[in-house]
Amino acid sequence: MNRVAICGLYLASTVAWIACASPAEHSASDDVSLPLAAESTADRLPGLGKGFLVWESNRTGRWRLWIRDLAGGEPTQLTPDEGRRLHCCPHISPDGRQIAYLSLPPDQNGYPRGGAVGALMSITPDGNQPRSIVDEARNYYENRAAVWKSPTEIIYIRPDGRTAQLDIETGASV
Repeated sequence: MNRVAICGLYLASTVAWIACASPAEHSASDDVSLPLAAESTADRLPGLGKGFLVWESNRTGRWRLWIRDLAGGEPTQLTPDEGRRLHCCPHISPDGRQIAYLSLPPDQNGYPRGGAVGALMSITPDGNQPRSIVDEARNYYENRAAVWKSPTEIIYIRPDGRTAQLDIETGASV
């Protein structure tokens, strides 16, 4: 049995978000149908066909991000195992080339009141190049930690509750 929180869907060059509920609000019988059509992205994201879906699941015991091609196939664990850390709050960049997510410390088992603080990370849809974007960021509404402004600019909430904008290529922050 596993619980799944569906968090993001990437179609062609468009990002469509599906509202997520707290992991505690999902059951093993949850089923999500996505009657959506997509244009081909095979030239932009080889191996991912017409788009992809990213979600968080505890199917391996700890919350990790998973990815699946919309054309079918088996789900694949996207984020690496990091011991007891939890991975949540995926957000796909507008060009579909990066996925931002929050990596929470091992003492987290859910979303505490007021938000969880962890490292804001980025990973490519093929599971390569996981990297830290910001050492500490806070989630909001349980299932979001960042919003992409462009393929290289991300907006997040700092631990003190203030928002910040970061160019992840140059490191310039506003």
